[in-house]
Amino acid sequence: MSLRLRSILAAAISTMLAVVVLGSAVDVLVARHLHRGLDKTLHTRAVEVAQLAASAPALVTQPGALDAPVGSTQAMVEVVDRRDRIVSRSLSLGGRVLPRTIAKEAIASGKGHYETIDFGDDRLRIYSAPLADVAGGGAVLVAASTADLVDTIHTLRVLTLLAALLAAGIGGAAVALLIRGALRPLVRLDRAAAEIGRSGDARRRLPDPHRHDEVGRLATTLNTMLEGLEHARE
Repeated sequence: MSLRLRSILAAAISTMLAVVVLGSAVDVLVARHLHRGLDKTLHTRAVEVAQLAASAPALVTQPGALDAPVGSTQAMVEVVDRRDRIVSRSLSLGGRVLPRTIAKEAIASGKGHYETIDFGDDRLRIYSAPLADVAGGGAVLVAASTADLVDTIHTLRVLTLLAALLAAGIGGAAVALLIRGALRPLVRLDRAAAEIGRSGDARRRLPDPHRHDEVGRLATTLNTMLEGLEHARE
């Protein structure tokens, strides 16, 4: 493998890895932010339902009173009493019923908690909170689909991968252009040295690249060597 190809591959791989690492960090931060935002929204909706149950319990049982969007999806709300009987439920649930064990845990512990479950073909994030005695006790369950959240994270990961590939291509192309200019004097030195070797004429010299870098010092060193060989031959 030539020096040019090794340099291009090293630049492309290192650039791609840097973008992937950065994208992974952003992915983790965005996913955490989205999950926290969803949990906060579920908690806020549960508090609203609990306050409604305490202040106007008759309104809780009205059709559509518990329906409210959570982000771009419709929240699913269910209110149960102490005996685990459904008091009211949102229309978005349709004929489905949220798991009873989650409500029992909230009633038994007296604390709200989150849980992620598979709900048919969907995946739900649920927040369950106990209701105060003034609201008749029981618990309120608020759930929302995580499909939008998962789609957002998946899109972010795809964009990160595409950005990594694009950055690798740009980095490799940039290094290819730079190293092409850097190796051009070396190619001329190589051709001149090959001609001197074929002719055996020690009086000839390598072309001066007029550079003060490693290539220029190499040409100076080789010309000094040729001068010494010329003197030795004489």
